[in-house]
Amino acid sequence: MKTINISSPEVIERRRSLVASMVARGGTCREIAFRLEKAGEINPETGEAWNYATISRDIVALREDWKAEAAKTIEEHKGRVLAEIIAVKADAWKKGELRTVLEAIKGERQILGLDAPTRVETKTELKTAADYTDDELAAMIMEVLNSGDEIPEQENAMANR
Repeated sequence: MKTINISSPEVIERRRSLVASMVARGGTCREIAFRLEKAGEINPETGEAWNYATISRDIVALREDWKAEAAKTIEEHKGRVLAEIIAVKADAWKKGELRTVLEAIKGERQILGLDAPTRVETKTELKTAADYTDDELAAMIMEVLNSGDEIPEQENAMANR
């Protein structure tokens, strides 16, 4: 009797291909195992249905493969777009179209991630009454009084302490 190695690349590849198509249609481990068994796709070593652990490992492996393929595809796309930008920039230089050159450089920088996030620093200077002269305080008080604005009750209460 011929022994079949269930971890052979052919067995794994066939099972994962079937699992992938079912995962793509939203199948769960349980549903996939049931459908494989129903379709006659069983573990050749035991003659029984593939267990959930095997299906789960297949799904993890497939997702890792898909993620790697997506990253590769994104990098290839970035490479194509970068090549197009470089061609546009070279053509713009020849034609003296400096605005297009600058836009192309901007596009290159974005694709390559060369621009660091812009850091914005704000300085808030908090002053107390001790930081002002008496004349400055008097001028600020007169400005408030002449503006017609009422001092809110909370500030009024604090001022009377």
